[in-house]
Amino acid sequence: SKYVQDFLRYKFSGVVDHKVILPELRAVWRLNLQSRAGSYTDFDSGRETAYPAIFIADVKLSYSVKNFSVFAVFENLFDKPYMDIANVKQSGLWIKTGLMVKIR
Repeated sequence: SKYVQDFLRYKFSGVVDHKVILPELRAVWRLNLQSRAGSYTDFDSGRETAYPAIFIADVKLSYSVKNFSVFAVFENLFDKPYMDIANVKQSGLWIKTGLMVKIR
């Protein structure tokens, strides 16, 4: 296989969940640091490039009252451009919002 040497050397993942100012407002941080073995072909330059170590941070802010929760998720918070396995460029900053309703 062309990508058999492109394996994760290491990956560290951590989660921090805490209240922010108000008891109803929470923040959940997901932090990932990873290093991948191997290399990819940079399509712009045509050169073979080693995968750099990458640090990606995501945060979810949520405000909950009774059976309702409003949230916003910021993925790749620092808009870090990076490639993952097989020359797949990963998205930059990605924002999702939503509303959750608990039905009892």
